[in-house]
Amino acid sequence: MRNPIAFLVLVAATAAGCGEKPPELTVMGQSLILKETDYGRGDYFCPNLANGQFEVILSDYDVCSKLHEFNLPMEVGKANKAAFHNSDNTNMRIIFPSALLVTSRKWVVGRNDCVSNAAPGTEASVFFSHNVGMNHKYDLNVSADSGTITVTSTEKSEKDNNEVTGTYDIIIAGTHLSGAFKALYCSGVVPKIGD
Repeated sequence: MRNPIAFLVLVAATAAGCGEKPPELTVMGQSLILKETDYGRGDYFCPNLANGQFEVILSDYDVCSKLHEFNLPMEVGKANKAAFHNSDNTNMRIIFPSALLVTSRKWVVGRNDCVSNAAPGTEASVFFSHNVGMNHKYDLNVSADSGTITVTSTEKSEKDNNEVTGTYDIIIAGTHLSGAFKALYCSGVVPKIGD
């Protein structure tokens, strides 16, 4: 005869083990427990990289829904402040060229300030950022020193790419981070978002 209590305990233990913990990235003592991954396309997210870029945003909060509360691109300043600088949050922004992207491509990541200073050979940039409360700028905003970004696929509709998948393998503030991303298209991710 089966023991119904032992069966229930086994089912509960099995169910608890089924769910995977979301990825957690930590840089300079700040942790990002991944909740949402979005991307957008634009001419320049980072002006000193090649024209035509993707920006993938890995975040610990609902970035896309916050951005859609605003009329973009007209209210980009208000949207950026509300989505990135009105709460305690952490994000990692991956910026790479969209030109010549077919199915798979690898880019070299280098230190970059997205204004005028980029390490020689830099093709892509990664920024790990943290904001506390109602700050109007990040208290931590650090550029990756080196590494690679590999885009493994883009799924296209008639109008735009709906999904971008890839991997990152970077050194940022002395910390090695590597992992995969699967980003969904968010029309609110436009240039100046994430700054």
